Amino acid sequence: MRAEASDTCATSNLGRTSDRGSGSILALTLILLSLGLAILATAVANATLKRVQLEGAVASAAIGAEDARRGLTTGYPCQVAAQIMQANMARLDTCFIVGHRTMVSGQVKPLGIVLSATATAEPLDSAN
Repeated sequence: MRAEASDTCATSNLGRTSDRGSGSILALTLILLSLGLAILATAVANATLKRVQLEGAVASAAIGAEDARRGLTTGYPCQVAAQIMQANMARLDTCFIVGHRTMVSGQVKPLGIVLSATATAEPLDSAN
């Protein structure tokens, strides 16, 4: 009779597949997915931070160039703008002086993504 009982147990396990270790695979998948999302979120946050820094640098360069144009500081306006952009680790793209307006644009490449910004500065009395 003992032989029959062991035969019954052996045949009942033949049709099943083992689920052993599937929890480890699921946990590893969730960890890797979380890590990927964290890396993506960090890259997006870095690009956003660089964009805000670039906008501040371009605005400062436009104001500095306008001050140089008006004679409030020394130097040529576009050279002053280029120096300000370089100090902020950005590149000056264009610098135009049209009438009483100074227009400056620049760019920066964090992680291979090209970000650009433009700013305009003019004296308050000519803003009419």
